[in-house]
Amino acid sequence: MEQKPSDWNDWIARALDDRDIAPAELPDIDLYMDQIITLFESRMGGNRRRPEDKLLTKTMINNYSKEGLLQPIKGKKYSRDHILQMLMIYNLKQTLSIQDIKALFGALDSQMPLADLYTSFLELKGELRNQLPESLERLCASPRFDGFDENERRILLVLALSAAGNYFKRLSEQIIDQCF
Repeated sequence: MEQKPSDWNDWIARALDDRDIAPAELPDIDLYMDQIITLFESRMGGNRRRPEDKLLTKTMINNYSKEGLLQPIKGKKYSRDHILQMLMIYNLKQTLSIQDIKALFGALDSQMPLADLYTSFLELKGELRNQLPESLERLCASPRFDGFDENERRILLVLALSAAGNYFKRLSEQIIDQCF
């Protein structure tokens, strides 16, 4: 697929340049809701598509609690495990419904080391991030893009990328439906 290299490279770089918070970066003390929102905004603010988008709000946190996605909260402060759960929800809600996330979290054992699970997730995410550019290069080299002008190629690429996202979503849903 012939595109302006600067556009293509910029799109890939921006898509893969998401921010995460590693468990080691979390404070050892419990935090109030406003402090958690500030933590998300300061560390992951670059993940927003638009400047006005919110990564996490009080309403979201309250809804996660009401839905049973978060472990019960003691008082008004949230533990490291609560924050790790919110980070996992943040990543999952981009693709899955709240009900799917609830089913998945239902399998979390209260003794499960969430920091280890989340750290391994971040490592797998990094591996995917490293593999994606080569996969996209192969996709865009497909002769299926031949004969189309630049705009049509971009539309075709968006359709193909959307289909890939749907395949991964459906696979995730099947695993949740059959295992959780």
